[in-house]
This record gives sequence, C-alpha cells and structure tokens, in this order.
Amino acid sequence: MLELAAYFTSVQLQPKHMIISLRTAMTACYKHKNLQSAQTFARRLLELAPPGQAATLARQIQQVAERNPRDEIQLDYDQVCAMNGLLL
Repeated sequence: MLELAAYFTSVQLQPKHMIISLRTAMTACYKHKNLQSAQTFARRLLELAPPGQAATLARQIQQVAERNPRDEIQLDYDQVCAMNGLLL
C-alpha cells in the first residue's frame, strides 16, 4: 500500500488533487513509521501551500521526522517522471 501511495504522488495531477495524494502518502508512511519518506512527502506538500489543517499536519510530521529520520519498512519505490513515465 505504501508503494502505491508513493507512486500516485509521481503522476501529474491538478494541485488540489496532488495535495490529497501527498497527504495520503505522508500519513500512510507516518503510520507505518516510515518517517524519512513521510518527511519527503510533507516537504512536497508544503511546497503546494495546502489549506490550514493539512499544512499543520505536514509541519508536525516534519518535526517528528527530523528527530528520527528513518524508515521501518523498505519501500520498493523509484520516483517516476510525471511527463514521460521514466524512472528518475
């Protein structure tokens, strides 16, 4: 499930849909103690200037992840270019 959420953040979406995608991936990674991945999704989410509650949650996850930046579960995830579908 974590890989699917991560890959869904790599496709080109409208900003409001990308916010949902990043928030879902960030939350899933956080719940499974993949804090380094959650921090990456939180950073990307904050770059889109999400509404209040999503931004607050992303900042909180970033703070927790900064203290313990590691992933409990190894993800089989390579970032994919949204323009052509090639691995980065």
